[in-house]
Amino acid sequence: MEHRTNHPLYVTWCAMRSRCNNPNFVHYHNYGGRGITICPEWGSFDQFVEDMGPKPSKTHSLDRIDNDLGYSPSNCKWSTRTEQQRNQRWTAFIEVDGERHRLIDITEHTGCKRDTILKRVKAGMSMSDILSGVPLPRRGRFSAGLDGKHMTHCIHGHEFTSENTLITTRGKRSCKVCQRARVAKHRAAKKLKG
Repeated sequence: MEHRTNHPLYVTWCAMRSRCNNPNFVHYHNYGGRGITICPEWGSFDQFVEDMGPKPSKTHSLDRIDNDLGYSPSNCKWSTRTEQQRNQRWTAFIEVDGERHRLIDITEHTGCKRDTILKRVKAGMSMSDILSGVPLPRRGRFSAGLDGKHMTHCIHGHEFTSENTLITTRGKRSCKVCQRARVAKHRAAKKLKG
Protein backbone atom coordinates (compact mmCIF):
# COMPACT_ATOMS: atom_id res chain seq x y z
CA MET A 1 0.00 0.00 0.00
CA GLU A 2 1.21 3.51 -0.83
CA HIS A 3 2.22 5.83 1.99
CA ARG A 4 -0.83 6.45 4.20
CA THR A 5 -0.92 10.23 4.06
CA ASN A 6 -1.01 10.12 0.25
CA HIS A 7 -3.85 7.58 0.17
CA PRO A 8 -7.22 9.05 -0.96
CA LEU A 9 -9.01 7.51 2.06
CA TYR A 10 -6.56 8.68 4.71
CA VAL A 11 -8.32 12.00 5.32
CA THR A 12 -11.68 10.16 5.57
CA TRP A 13 -10.25 7.74 8.12
CA CYS A 14 -8.70 10.57 10.18
CA ALA A 15 -11.95 12.59 10.11
CA MET A 16 -13.93 9.55 11.30
CA ARG A 17 -11.51 9.09 14.20
CA SER A 18 -11.69 12.78 15.15
CA ARG A 19 -15.49 12.78 15.16
CA CYS A 20 -15.56 9.87 17.60
CA ASN A 21 -12.41 10.25 19.69
CA ASN A 22 -11.52 13.95 19.93
CA PRO A 23 -13.66 15.96 22.40
CA ASN A 24 -12.19 19.16 20.89
CA PHE A 25 -13.60 18.33 17.44
CA VAL A 26 -16.34 20.84 16.59
CA HIS A 27 -19.02 18.16 15.97
CA TYR A 28 -17.86 15.68 18.60
CA HIS A 29 -21.18 16.07 20.46
CA ASN A 30 -22.99 14.54 17.44
CA TYR A 31 -20.65 11.52 17.33
CA GLY A 32 -18.38 10.43 20.19
CA GLY A 33 -20.29 12.66 22.59
CA ARG A 34 -23.45 10.66 22.03
CA GLY A 35 -21.79 7.25 22.07
CA ILE A 36 -20.87 6.70 18.41
CA THR A 37 -17.76 4.51 18.33
CA ILE A 38 -15.41 2.94 15.80
CA CYS A 39 -15.06 -0.84 15.64
CA PRO A 40 -11.67 -2.05 16.96
CA GLU A 41 -10.65 -3.38 13.52
CA TRP A 42 -10.81 0.12 12.07
CA GLY A 43 -8.13 1.30 14.43
CA SER A 44 -5.98 0.03 11.55
CA PHE A 45 -6.07 2.24 8.46
CA ASP A 46 -5.18 -0.74 6.25
CA GLN A 47 -8.18 -2.71 7.53
CA PHE A 48 -10.46 0.29 6.97
CA VAL A 49 -9.32 0.50 3.33
CA GLU A 50 -9.71 -3.24 2.83
CA ASP A 51 -13.26 -3.25 4.25
CA MET A 52 -14.55 -0.11 2.53
CA GLY A 53 -12.74 -0.26 -0.79
CA PRO A 54 -12.28 2.84 -2.94
CA LYS A 55 -14.83 5.66 -3.12
CA PRO A 56 -17.07 5.27 -6.19
CA SER A 57 -16.45 8.95 -6.99
CA LYS A 58 -15.06 12.14 -5.46
CA THR A 59 -18.60 13.15 -4.45
CA HIS A 60 -19.05 10.07 -2.24
CA SER A 61 -18.27 10.11 1.47
CA LEU A 62 -18.42 7.73 4.42
CA ASP A 63 -21.97 7.21 5.66
CA ARG A 64 -23.43 5.16 8.51
CA ILE A 65 -26.52 3.16 7.53
CA ASP A 66 -28.01 3.39 11.04
CA ASN A 67 -27.16 6.76 12.59
CA ASP A 68 -27.50 5.39 16.10
CA LEU A 69 -24.80 2.77 15.56
CA GLY A 70 -21.05 3.23 15.24
CA TYR A 71 -18.58 2.95 12.39
CA SER A 72 -18.07 -0.67 11.28
CA PRO A 73 -18.02 -2.64 8.01
CA SER A 74 -21.64 -3.76 8.51
CA ASN A 75 -22.92 -0.23 9.21
CA CYS A 76 -20.97 1.88 6.70
CA LYS A 77 -21.22 2.58 2.99
CA TRP A 78 -20.17 5.21 0.46
CA SER A 79 -22.96 7.73 -0.20
CA THR A 80 -23.47 10.90 -2.18
CA ARG A 81 -24.29 14.11 -0.34
CA THR A 82 -27.98 13.78 -1.28
CA GLU A 83 -28.12 10.24 0.08
CA GLN A 84 -26.45 11.35 3.31
CA GLN A 85 -28.91 14.19 3.78
CA ARG A 86 -31.74 11.65 3.68
CA ASN A 87 -30.04 9.61 6.40
CA GLN A 88 -29.57 12.27 9.08
CA ARG A 89 -31.05 12.16 12.57
CA TRP A 90 -33.12 15.29 11.89
CA THR A 91 -34.62 13.99 8.62
CA ALA A 92 -38.39 14.54 8.82
CA PHE A 93 -40.58 11.45 8.78
CA ILE A 94 -44.34 11.10 8.49
CA GLU A 95 -46.55 8.18 9.41
CA VAL A 96 -49.34 7.27 7.01
CA ASP A 97 -51.41 4.08 6.97
CA GLY A 98 -49.28 2.77 9.85
CA GLU A 99 -46.00 3.06 7.90
CA ARG A 100 -43.10 5.50 8.36
CA HIS A 101 -41.91 7.45 5.30
CA ARG A 102 -39.27 10.13 4.71
CA LEU A 103 -41.02 13.41 4.00
CA ILE A 104 -38.44 14.33 1.35
CA ASP A 105 -39.17 11.12 -0.59
CA ILE A 106 -42.88 11.94 -0.69
CA THR A 107 -42.32 15.56 -1.77
CA GLU A 108 -40.00 14.47 -4.59
CA HIS A 109 -42.41 11.77 -5.75
CA THR A 110 -45.45 14.05 -5.81
CA GLY A 111 -43.80 17.36 -6.69
CA CYS A 112 -45.77 18.95 -3.83
CA LYS A 113 -44.35 21.26 -1.19
CA ARG A 114 -43.64 19.75 2.22
CA ASP A 115 -46.37 21.89 3.87
CA THR A 116 -48.94 20.53 1.42
CA ILE A 117 -47.92 16.95 2.23
CA LEU A 118 -48.08 17.68 5.98
CA LYS A 119 -51.57 19.18 5.58
CA ARG A 120 -52.70 16.08 3.67
CA VAL A 121 -51.32 13.83 6.41
CA LYS A 122 -53.06 15.93 9.08
CA ALA A 123 -56.32 15.69 7.12
CA GLY A 124 -56.05 11.90 7.44
CA MET A 125 -55.57 11.16 3.75
CA SER A 126 -54.30 7.72 2.75
CA MET A 127 -50.88 7.29 1.13
CA SER A 128 -52.49 6.48 -2.23
CA ASP A 129 -54.46 9.77 -2.09
CA ILE A 130 -51.35 11.71 -1.05
CA LEU A 131 -49.26 10.20 -3.87
CA SER A 132 -51.96 10.61 -6.51
CA GLY A 133 -52.31 14.32 -5.78
CA VAL A 134 -55.95 14.25 -4.67
CA PRO A 135 -56.73 17.83 -3.59
CA LEU A 136 -57.12 18.81 0.04
CA PRO A 137 -60.61 19.44 1.37
CA ARG A 138 -61.61 23.06 0.69
CA ARG A 139 -61.81 25.60 3.45
CA GLY A 140 -64.87 27.67 4.08
CA ARG A 141 -68.40 27.11 5.33
CA PHE A 142 -68.38 23.48 4.25
CA SER A 143 -65.53 21.06 3.69
CA ALA A 144 -65.27 19.19 0.42
CA GLY A 145 -64.95 15.46 0.02
CA LEU A 146 -61.51 14.09 -0.87
CA ASP A 147 -62.49 14.08 -4.54
CA GLY A 148 -62.83 17.86 -4.25
CA LYS A 149 -66.26 17.87 -5.91
CA HIS A 150 -68.95 17.03 -3.36
CA MET A 151 -69.57 18.54 0.04
CA THR A 152 -69.60 15.66 2.49
CA HIS A 153 -69.28 17.22 5.97
CA CYS A 154 -69.98 20.49 7.73
CA ILE A 155 -67.13 22.48 9.25
CA HIS A 156 -67.69 20.71 12.58
CA GLY A 157 -67.33 17.29 10.96
CA HIS A 158 -70.98 16.21 10.85
CA GLU A 159 -71.74 14.18 7.75
CA PHE A 160 -74.35 15.48 5.33
CA THR A 161 -76.98 12.76 5.21
CA SER A 162 -80.60 13.05 4.15
CA GLU A 163 -81.59 13.17 7.86
CA ASN A 164 -78.97 15.77 8.77
CA THR A 165 -79.21 18.20 5.86
CA LEU A 166 -81.25 21.37 5.42
CA ILE A 167 -81.29 23.37 2.19
CA THR A 168 -81.16 27.11 2.88
CA THR A 169 -83.13 29.74 0.96
CA ARG A 170 -79.92 30.43 -0.98
CA GLY A 171 -79.74 26.79 -2.06
CA LYS A 172 -76.84 25.83 0.20
CA ARG A 173 -76.71 22.86 2.51
CA SER A 174 -76.78 23.39 6.25
CA CYS A 175 -76.17 20.92 9.05
CA LYS A 176 -79.19 20.17 11.26
CA VAL A 177 -77.01 19.19 14.24
CA CYS A 178 -75.15 22.50 14.10
CA GLN A 179 -78.37 24.44 13.62
CA ARG A 180 -79.97 22.78 16.67
CA ALA A 181 -76.86 23.60 18.69
CA ARG A 182 -77.02 27.26 17.59
CA VAL A 183 -80.72 27.49 18.50
CA ALA A 184 -80.10 25.89 21.92
CA LYS A 185 -77.22 28.28 22.59
CA HIS A 186 -79.35 31.27 21.56
CA ARG A 187 -82.24 30.14 23.84
CA ALA A 188 -79.87 29.62 26.77
CA ALA A 189 -78.43 33.10 26.27
CA LYS A 190 -81.97 34.57 26.22
CA LYS A 191 -82.87 32.83 29.48
CA LEU A 192 -79.81 34.27 31.17
CA LYS A 193 -80.73 37.79 30.07
CA GLY A 194 -84.45 37.45 30.82
